[in-house]
Amino acid sequence: MKNNFQLIDTAPYDFELLVYSLSSEAEQPYFPNDWEERVKKFNNLTILRSFQCPYVEIATENIIAGANTLNIPVELLISKVEQR
Repeated sequence: MKNNFQLIDTAPYDFELLVYSLSSEAEQPYFPNDWEERVKKFNNLTILRSFQCPYVEIATENIIAGANTLNIPVELLISKVEQR
């Protein structure tokens, strides 16, 4: 916020979408509104992964390790951008 980012959207589980706008004419990003519908296609603990956050690698490893300790099946889905 101190660098002129603006909160433009929120989503369940305390996600916030902050934007630093370079153009007032550009379409603003947003979170989808159909969370319940999107979740229906996943049965197990599912990690949807991309490299947009610097903590993704360690967070993914920690979640998988914890799930394995608890015998919880994990499915890892990697974004197509990451698969280059």
